[in-house]
Amino acid sequence: MQHTNPMPVPAQSNPYSQPNQPKHSSVQILLLILGVALVTIAVFAFASFAYGLLGDIGRAVCIGIVGIAALIIGMLLTKRLRVTAEGLTWAGLAALSIDAVLIGDIPPVARVISDGYSSGLIILCITALAYALRAMAAHLPEPAAKPETSTSALPLRATTLYAMCALPFAFMSFISAMPIPNTDVQWVLAASVGSLVSIVFAAIVRIPQQARYADFEWMASIIAAMITLGIVSIFGCTTIDGADPLWITAITSFIPPALWAAILVILYKKPAIRTGKLLHPAHRIAPVLGFFWTLTITVESLLRRVLTDAMSNDPAARTIADCAAITVAGFALIAATLLMRRSIALSSQERISAAVMGSWMLLILIAGDFTHGSPLPMVVSIVGYVMMLAICVVFWIIAAQTQYQPVAAVPFVSRSTNTQTAQSASATFAPSPFIPARSTQPHPESLRPRPYPPTPEQAFPQPHVSPTRQTLNLLTAAQIIVTCFTAVTGIVLLFLAWTDPQPYAPVDLIAMLSGAATLIVGVRWLQVKPASRSWPTLWPALTLLMVPSLLISCVEPPSLPRMLALFAMSLCALLLGAALGLQAPLIYGTVVLVVHLLIVVWPWLAEFSRHYWWVWLLIGGVILIAAAARYEASLKSVRTLASRISDLR
Repeated sequence: MQHTNPMPVPAQSNPYSQPNQPKHSSVQILLLILGVALVTIAVFAFASFAYGLLGDIGRAVCIGIVGIAALIIGMLLTKRLRVTAEGLTWAGLAALSIDAVLIGDIPPVARVISDGYSSGLIILCITALAYALRAMAAHLPEPAAKPETSTSALPLRATTLYAMCALPFAFMSFISAMPIPNTDVQWVLAASVGSLVSIVFAAIVRIPQQARYADFEWMASIIAAMITLGIVSIFGCTTIDGADPLWITAITSFIPPALWAAILVILYKKPAIRTGKLLHPAHRIAPVLGFFWTLTITVESLLRRVLTDAMSNDPAARTIADCAAITVAGFALIAATLLMRRSIALSSQERISAAVMGSWMLLILIAGDFTHGSPLPMVVSIVGYVMMLAICVVFWIIAAQTQYQPVAAVPFVSRSTNTQTAQSASATFAPSPFIPARSTQPHPESLRPRPYPPTPEQAFPQPHVSPTRQTLNLLTAAQIIVTCFTAVTGIVLLFLAWTDPQPYAPVDLIAMLSGAATLIVGVRWLQVKPASRSWPTLWPALTLLMVPSLLISCVEPPSLPRMLALFAMSLCALLLGAALGLQAPLIYGTVVLVVHLLIVVWPWLAEFSRHYWWVWLLIGGVILIAAAARYEASLKSVRTLASRISDLR
């Protein structure tokens, strides 16, 4: 029996295959790297020690000739010996870069143009020369032998990599040579301009898809720009605060947030060359953090400086500037927690970054203004805290409402009805000779309990589950972070108000603001979930609203506003609890009202008891006699009252 060979199956085409990529030897690449390194060291040595023989001009001319010759030879070898051409191009670019620095030190050139301008111009000329030779290499004839390994479609990577590093350095040299009197502003402006050039290069650079690591140039440029901007954002924005002249400081301050926004736009719009897909959203974490940080710092510092000079009033200028900064940070919280995911393409990484940075900036601004000591900044601090509370209230209400959306009722069919229907249906059809007869005995699987659609009552969560835990399951990570930061901010304000008493913001005022926000969420919770009890829902709000004021009334001298506010809150809680059938506000309001009245009238009671102490004995005796006379009826009334209270929600 003869066995025939199967037909060869054609190999599947790989979209990422590199048909034009030649086979390189690791030994060849290692030799070229060592050769380029030795040539560069030799150029350094020649530039350092040979100027005594040739002079500055002769030394620069010799190095320039060597560099240009290396570039030309690399251009000619592009189609034939690609790796060798890459090595020669790197050696030529390194020699010309050293020459750019040397030319600026030549006395005739230094008298006409400064060192920074000359170095930047020469580096731009070197880059232009490299790209011109690269364009000329594309028109050279293809090698006759082995056309399958031709690399005509792939230009030399050395040119693009050199431009990636040289262009930012050239423009930074220009800025460093400008006559800016303040050195802090100068280095921040130079670093910002260098980052701008890197961002522009990343946006416009084009690498063929067949090239190995086609995305390296533009991604490396973006990373370099983010590192430089990170240094500027951390150190530069604080060092130029108060620097002169003001117009250069203003321009320099607003460049970093604009560049962070430009990086975000590129990461949103530019796909990877190899895959055609956008980068992972984790790459946008640093731009989001840098954008909100620099924008908040810039707005606050510049606005405060301008208004201080114009108004000659530091507290008022600080107040307006901090209001603007709080608005920026509040926008970060809104973008992180309240913007709908369907309307804007914000990833969870960006939301978390915006939530962390916005909350951190608000915490700093609120705590700093609260301890400033004057009423205007303290008002700004409280306004910022109210903004955080309002944002938390909104998304907590949305989460609670989403948790308890009613589900459609599913008609319930009993098991007996299903069995009777199946038996009647099987009796209707006659047995067929092509279908085997089925046994009339029930199958063991049919006796097992089957899941049925839940009733509307079963669809809701169980009453014993904590409402807070249920809502946390629906909150995003950014919303949980904002909630935690808001709680920390409230604790910080309570501590500052307790340790440094302020007449404008006492401890119970901060607690009342937190309690009011918690009360709004709790009331909405009771509306959307009728089965929930009032104690687990309302006790945090009632505690924050009334307990701090009650404790302060015990240890501090009487205050008429605090007394009236506590009396009104406890009375309203008692009346609303009785009217709405809510157990928690009824009991809480009653207890607080009684304790508060005792605290208020205690000085008069003590004074009265000092002279008429026997009156209390008389009142106690009358009460005991009345209770003994109506013991049975009183006990029944107490039991009825306890049962009625326990029946409340």
